Formats: sequence, C-alpha cells, structure tokens
Amino acid sequence: MQRTGNGEEQGRDMLIKHKTDGGNTLSLSIRYQEVSLYPQRAFLRERQKRGLFASANKTDNKMSNTELQKEGAGFSVATVGDLATFEGKTFVKEIMGTTSIELSFGSLAPGAASPFVHHHKQNEEVYVALSGTGVLTLNKEEIPIASGSIVRVAPEVSRHIRCTGTTPLVYICIQGKAGSLEQFTLADGVLDR
Repeated sequence: MQRTGNGEEQGRDMLIKHKTDGGNTLSLSIRYQEVSLYPQRAFLRERQKRGLFASANKTDNKMSNTELQKEGAGFSVATVGDLATFEGKTFVKEIMGTTSIELSFGSLAPGAASPFVHHHKQNEEVYVALSGTGVLTLNKEEIPIASGSIVRVAPEVSRHIRCTGTTPLVYICIQGKAGSLEQFTLADGVLDR
C-alpha cells in the first residue's frame, strides 16, 4: 500500500495552487513518477527542474519510494528499503501519519548536493549521517560530517548539505517544531509492565 501527498491528484498529475506574498495565485500542474510528495515539495522540485535554484552541484531529482507495510491503532510500519542501496530522497510524514515530526532519508552521490540553501520558519532539524562523508554548510560555515555525525540546526540557520566523499552520503533528517518538546524519556515514558 502506498499513499500519495496532498493536492488535487488524478493519476500521476498534481495541481498545486500557491498564494504568493503579493496575493497572486500561482498554479502548477506537475506530472510525477512513483513519488510520494506533498505540494510544497512538488512546487520546489518543479522550480528545480526549470533551473530556478542556483547550485553548482544539483542532485539528479531521484526520489525513492517509501512503502507502508502495516497500520494499526496508534502505529504504522514502513520501509525505505535497504539503506546500503538507498538512492534519492524520501519524506515519511505523510505515509507514516506523524503529527509532531517530519523525517526524511537522503542519499547524495559523490559530488552531489542539495539543490538549494534554506532555513525554516519554526522547525529545527537534526541530521544524522549514516554512511559516507560530506559537509553541512551552516550560515556559510562548513561543518564536516561522516558516518555517526549528529548535527542540530536551529530554524533560523541557513543550511546546505553536499557529499564530499567517493561513496554516497546517506543521512536521516528529523524536523520538529523548535521548543515544543515538553516531556521526554523518563518524564514521558510510562511502564506498562
């Protein structure tokens, strides 16, 4: 079973309506293949395809599928497949039904980079490098990362990631609203037995 993102969908076409700061409505019709996206990501990917993002090393726009394996009362189980052969980028919020975080898996080929520099309005991100080597550029400061690196990035910090090694950089990015975690570990956990 696979879910697709928000938007008015028919087959593999998606219509996206975006209200600009000036109050105008921008409509995009996008044709996609085997991709689970929500409209903002589709909007960004369409801009990237049209060359509207400046980046010396663009990714190949490959998105990997996430497969929902099981759902139950209060849980969901999915897979992105074998991480040793994982390619592209996949976001799991929509398919998993998370309500407090977005989680994505990414893989950048040697020399490849994310297609744009960005920051967030309210969400912090934590990057976890699973394999390979790369650089996270945070407010123009280059931070080397390798398998096992964990980097937290506050919402207002500009960020960009690229692979600097000879093997793919595979990573997880966890995104959640900054300052929203009120209870964790022992304060939040309840022993059932």
